[in-house]
Amino acid sequence: MSLNWTRRASAAKAMAVTKALADRRASDVAPILAEIQAEGITTIAGIARALTERGIPAPRGGGWRRETVLSALRRTH
Repeated sequence: MSLNWTRRASAAKAMAVTKALADRRASDVAPILAEIQAEGITTIAGIARALTERGIPAPRGGGWRRETVLSALRRTH
């Protein structure tokens, strides 16, 4: 087995774990996203602001950004 093959296999495993964690996190916040949208907040920036104001931590901590909200919405729809 070559070192490059081992590195590629390790990288593939790491990517699979990262994807699974992101999918789980998105499913955890899906009900909150739906609630915010039901309140009439439908813009991505508005949803990010609402999540941050509610104290919901972003996946990597801190406040929510548009890109993070878009990623969560894509994973849940």
